[in-house]
Amino acid sequence: MRRSRWLFPMILIVLVAVGAVGWLRRGTAGGTTAAGATTSPAGDGECELTEVPNTEVDKEIWNGIARVRQGVLAAGTRYAGSQFNGIAAEGSNGGWRARTVSVWAPQLSSLNGVSGDGAHGAWAVGALNRGPAIARWNGDRWAPMPVADPGPGLDALAGVAGLTPRLAWAVGRHDDGVAYRTLIERWDGTTWQRVPSPNVGSEPNSLNDVAVIGPDDAWAVGWHVAGRRYRPLVQHWDGSGWAVVPTPELGAGDAILSGVIARGPVAQRLRARQTGTAWWRWGPYLSERQWGTVREDYSASGDAWQFFPHEH
Repeated sequence: MRRSRWLFPMILIVLVAVGAVGWLRRGTAGGTTAAGATTSPAGDGECELTEVPNTEVDKEIWNGIARVRQGVLAAGTRYAGSQFNGIAAEGSNGGWRARTVSVWAPQLSSLNGVSGDGAHGAWAVGALNRGPAIARWNGDRWAPMPVADPGPGLDALAGVAGLTPRLAWAVGRHDDGVAYRTLIERWDGTTWQRVPSPNVGSEPNSLNDVAVIGPDDAWAVGWHVAGRRYRPLVQHWDGSGWAVVPTPELGAGDAILSGVIARGPVAQRLRARQTGTAWWRWGPYLSERQWGTVREDYSASGDAWQFFPHEH
């Protein structure tokens, strides 16, 4: 009886030990390592998911990544209890280097977006305790930049796009005391200045991201509220002002635009839309592993499922 009482715990210990050995072996042969980062055998040519060293996945949130001359630059927020601060990580073939962006201390800060500045540096935008935040990276250090904060509400910036050292756009929201309104600021090479931006209706509006193609061509996306539903919001800059661009009717439910990019063929399609060509239709896509994403449909009939089956 005594032997059978200890039999199950002994079996459990053996199973756990075998599993741990197998896990460590996978870490050395390609897979998850004991440090928690995902690796793959050298030369397999596959994309891999990695964790930025010296960070914790349950306390750091990375909100944006941009290409810079030295490699890539990621920005986000580090949480420690009730405190939070912006963080940045520089990545290259030599690895990652993460550090706190403490240029606003002792104010709390968060970073929501990042972009190259068209030269050797980058821009990062976000929010302080009660106002928007912009920082500039010169390739080595971060420095705070004066912001045209309309105040006094809880204003914040969510996206930024730099084209040249003398042209960049940042977008977000302004709290006017009644509802959120769109907030857009432009860098002219010397200062950040607020540029008037439209809103849809009297209910909340907010912008999440921006893309710049040229001095007279930029796009911003986000959302507005209509009838207790979130609806997509698109705005275009033509060199003289921002204007709302109609989006396709998506039916019932909520819809929010969180990102936009304007490079190469994408920029051509955005220009085509501005000249009157209809928007390309996008359809939901769900793979067998249930990764949620979207797939753009180029078919003449506009049937995403017939043109691009879900197996692809």
